Amino acid sequence: MPKTKKEEEIRNKDLKSKSRMKENADKKAKHRELKEGDFVLLRRDKLANKLQAPFDPSPYRITEVKKSMITAERNNKKITRNVTFFKKIERKYEESKESEESEDEYYHNALENVNFPEQIQVPVHDDPQQNEPV
Repeated sequence: MPKTKKEEEIRNKDLKSKSRMKENADKKAKHRELKEGDFVLLRRDKLANKLQAPFDPSPYRITEVKKSMITAERNNKKITRNVTFFKKIERKYEESKESEESEDEYYHNALENVNFPEQIQVPVHDDPQQNEPV
């Protein structure tokens, strides 16, 4: 209980100030929609140097969500962090339910199905004028 009028004024000013700070913090808060099965990148704790990416480029799969704590797994390694350490990504390929192939195998198999153009042989002459286009 305030003892004097001055203390009461200070308490009221403090409440208004805290209310204003809460409103500003809520405006800037980001809501993240992460659920089990999503693929995410993990933010690195410390960067080794300024050229290093802030997120580990190898994705993790979310296995458990408890309020703001996320458990994710990659190569049988589980990590649990706050939601702010994760960035949701869209996978560039569909995972096959029948066969569990790795990302490298997927891209290797995808490249085998690409038709690259035939290599064109261009004759090269000793005389530079003969090499000019007609």
